[in-house]
Amino acid sequence: MDLIPSEWCDKFFLPKSQKKLNDCYQNALCLLTEEGIAVRPSQAGLFIWMNLRPFMGKRTTEEEMELFQAFITAGVYVVPGSELRCVEPGWFRLVMAVSEEELSVGIKRLSGVLKCWKP
Repeated sequence: MDLIPSEWCDKFFLPKSQKKLNDCYQNALCLLTEEGIAVRPSQAGLFIWMNLRPFMGKRTTEEEMELFQAFITAGVYVVPGSELRCVEPGWFRLVMAVSEEELSVGIKRLSGVLKCWKP
């Protein structure tokens, strides 16, 4: 006996989840693009990779961590790429699978830090 009927999963749950995640992705992509932040194109997932290298001066792991601390101080948490074994400092992972309001507030905070960031 299946705990979750496969028909319900295949015809309702998965398509609905995929649509919600795609909507989150499109919203995040739009908001980040408006702020001049480039992203790595994605097909699926709960997060989006942001390229913040253009906002950095030395583009070192140390500077990436300083930028991370500035984001924390501003009340937004994004994961520095170096913490996920990314070889190029300046990539950050943003969880996009949140409400539109949370995403908008977070990206505004992130953008505010970047506008004041002096490499």
